Amino acid sequence: MHEMDNEAINAGTQAEDGYEKRDIEIVPLIKWTAGFFLGTTLTILAVVYIFKGVEVFSGSVAESRSVEVERPPYPNPILQSNITAKKDIMQMLREQDHALNSYGWVDPERGVAHIPIQRAMQILVTQGMPEIGRPMTREEARSEEQPAGDQPRPARPAAGASSGTTL
Repeated sequence: MHEMDNEAINAGTQAEDGYEKRDIEIVPLIKWTAGFFLGTTLTILAVVYIFKGVEVFSGSVAESRSVEVERPPYPNPILQSNITAKKDIMQMLREQDHALNSYGWVDPERGVAHIPIQRAMQILVTQGMPEIGRPMTREEARSEEQPAGDQPRPARPAAGASSGTTL
């Protein structure tokens, strides 16, 4: 074969010869491979011991199986019959229809009520959408400023407050 030099080898020389002049060190490669397989084997044995070995060595497998045999089976789930389910759905639909097509209080203390959906659509067509959360114009901002006199200006109505229209 050829003799190994400890000096750097020119890459051009390697290309001319068609092969590398240096070989890899085989001893570290064998040590690394042996360590890898030894570590893998120890890891597998540790996992088997953790999952199976503890029960086998402690003798708790026979005890846990005897306890499982003595337990009564779980009861079947209580299912609704189709007739009962249909009655429940019909009741729910009646309640929803009543809520959509009637007048009533949502929160009487705060004065919040619900109205029939047809009436709400009529109000939207005639009055339009309320201006909730609309940014103020410069003129509105100037009118909000306190006048030079002693009397304060009245406050703006709260957002979402109606403009005098009652339902």
